[in-house]
Amino acid sequence: MGMSADELMEMKETDDKASEPVFQNAACRTWMFKCRAKMDSFQDQQRVRYQVSAASPLNYSAECTKLAEMIKMYSME
Repeated sequence: MGMSADELMEMKETDDKASEPVFQNAACRTWMFKCRAKMDSFQDQQRVRYQVSAASPLNYSAECTKLAEMIKMYSME
């Protein structure tokens, strides 16, 4: 999104209207997320908690190369 989470949170707290264009620019774009899932129990109920550790725009070239290599691994030759 072009800034750190701390910078975005500070912008949102000081002027909520100033943070709206940042989210508008990030919407409807493809992103690569690194997520963590963790089982958590709260008041005797178990649930999965998800946390995003990183987000970056999708690099189509690198992803195509990675997928092509995976397809080659399944080759029947």
